[in-house]
Amino acid sequence: MVKIFSANWILPGNGEPLQNNALVIRDGKIFDIGPVKDIEGKYSNRVYDLGNTIIFPAFVNVHTHLELTHLRETTSGENGFIPWMRETSTALKESDGEEIRKGIQQGLMEMHSAGTIGIGEVTSTNHSVDLIRDTSMFARVFHEVQGFRNFKVPYQMQEIQEQMAQYEDTEKLTNHVSPHSPYLVGRKLFQEIEQRESLISLHLASLEEELEFFRNGSGQIKQVLLANEMFDYKWKIPGTTPVRYFFENYYYAQSNILVHMIHVTDEDMDYMAECHVDIHICLCPRSQEKLGLGQAPARKYKKRGFNLCLGTDNVITGGDFEMRNEMRAAYDTYNLSPEDILSMATLQGAQALGYDNVIGSIEKGKYGYLLMMENPFAGDKNPYEALLESDKPITWLENLEEFEAAAV
Repeated sequence: MVKIFSANWILPGNGEPLQNNALVIRDGKIFDIGPVKDIEGKYSNRVYDLGNTIIFPAFVNVHTHLELTHLRETTSGENGFIPWMRETSTALKESDGEEIRKGIQQGLMEMHSAGTIGIGEVTSTNHSVDLIRDTSMFARVFHEVQGFRNFKVPYQMQEIQEQMAQYEDTEKLTNHVSPHSPYLVGRKLFQEIEQRESLISLHLASLEEELEFFRNGSGQIKQVLLANEMFDYKWKIPGTTPVRYFFENYYYAQSNILVHMIHVTDEDMDYMAECHVDIHICLCPRSQEKLGLGQAPARKYKKRGFNLCLGTDNVITGGDFEMRNEMRAAYDTYNLSPEDILSMATLQGAQALGYDNVIGSIEKGKYGYLLMMENPFAGDKNPYEALLESDKPITWLENLEEFEAAAV
């Protein structure tokens, strides 16, 4: 089946914006793209002229916690991350499975309505796997683990392997064991994960408390480990930054999604650049602001060539799963261009998840999961700015019935 759309602006996601172009979708994939007259001359199919409209790739949300959706009204995060983590962990343990699953289903519906086609889902309850599989989304599901005591790792790995054996990967969904963070995962568990996985996602350099813990072996993080009987008394204080600790110990995989990355020095960045592995830095500006974590040095990351992407995190601290709201927050926070922001929310997110060969940009051969927005501004206004400034809703391009009257 062939469908052809023309619009004032098409934002391919990997190049200059295209004005007065048309694209051809055949059997769900992008088959052709070019000036309207050229496309009309090549195909006899009906062309849907969408007028002063912007077409762009569907979003890729690299860091989500769907299993917390049912808790959106229970905790605030206003007292900082560690109290929030304690409250949320307790609330999640006290939640029954059906309650968690209903929240996940609600979150997935909200994501679809907001134009999301790819996610990096972090789970500790494992309820989200089959629910995501029932959608059209492309997903990497990161089964988050904790374990700071080395002597417990053999038993823990046996449980992890039994659990992961339950899941069958598909073209659109794969499962990965992933560490929570260097302060909740010890040396042996990191080593086991590194041997098993080529892709991981973890929280790194999120907290000022991390600096104190890795430099001095003290502070709130140590108190959390002691209180939960997780502290390993044989652990040697590294006396360095969280980033150097992670990379110097070779805890990384071939591809690494590093979430938050706020308390990072120029020296840390120099060291990262020499590691010769794929580094993707996922920023969640709304959640980071809510929790008072600080501001990531995004412009420095971009200048050094690290791949930047976006995640909405959880609805408690992020507010919702609307990637366009996350884009606006990133634009206001990091002083990056609108073009950069859209790329972070689409192609660069797809690159982080390893799905950039099928989604994330408007290119021949990729899936035709595309979005559109009516442009309320003059046709010559920067379409990237229009996307951020407008309150007009976005719509999946596949929803043709709204545009039947516009067909030519």
